Amino acid sequence: GLTGFHNRFWEVEEASKTSATLSVKTKEGEEGFPGNLTVKVKYTLGEDNDLTIEYFAETANDTVINLTNHAYFNLNGAEQNDITSHVVAINSSSFAVVDDRCIPTGKLRDVSGSAFDFREPKSISENIEDKDEQLIIGNGYDHSFQLKTENSAELIFAASAEGDISKIRLEVYTTEPAMQFYTGNYLGSGDIGKGKVVYRDRSGFCFETQHHPDSPNRPEFPSTVLKAGEHFYSKTIYKAIL
Repeated sequence: GLTGFHNRFWEVEEASKTSATLSVKTKEGEEGFPGNLTVKVKYTLGEDNDLTIEYFAETANDTVINLTNHAYFNLNGAEQNDITSHVVAINSSSFAVVDDRCIPTGKLRDVSGSAFDFREPKSISENIEDKDEQLIIGNGYDHSFQLKTENSAELIFAASAEGDISKIRLEVYTTEPAMQFYTGNYLGSGDIGKGKVVYRDRSGFCFETQHHPDSPNRPEFPSTVLKAGEHFYSKTIYKAIL
């Protein structure tokens, strides 16, 4: 829709020193979606440098839902303003092929022998400039990597990244079946961030745990349908190792 949840004011349901639960509601037909929908997100800071994000949703009518967190990371610090030397690992043997609009076609491609193989840790810079049609379309990595073949509540390791300067390591665990890896290919808008640093392309990366984009139109992908009376739940943990 035109006004996504990231552009909405959320109500504070509960807050403490270590957690906050926020909620938002949408009405039947809002932004073209069916169903009166209630969504809650709980953020919890753990004692082991970890941030847990839990998503809850319920609907009065059958609808579709695909929630994620779009935080940008630069483990070397904003002043470095480049993430291509980060060493990344992704627990995935296939990714969703996209068309010229960066929308998944429904096909999955084996990562073996390609720039998309992060099963063994490597720097982002190692293959990001390869003459692979998929990288050219996205101006870098902007692709959904498959973690599971079906929906399940199992919490699994999704990905990790390590700053080559800071040596800070980020690990991601999730119940979601996929993760969008985005290398900030279109950040060069001149926005000014921390320390008055002017952000440019590839100054941050995203690990967005979710279902594949366009899943409602792709029966090949795990379903994003939430039926009336059912409860949606998803959990992702971002853990820092210093």
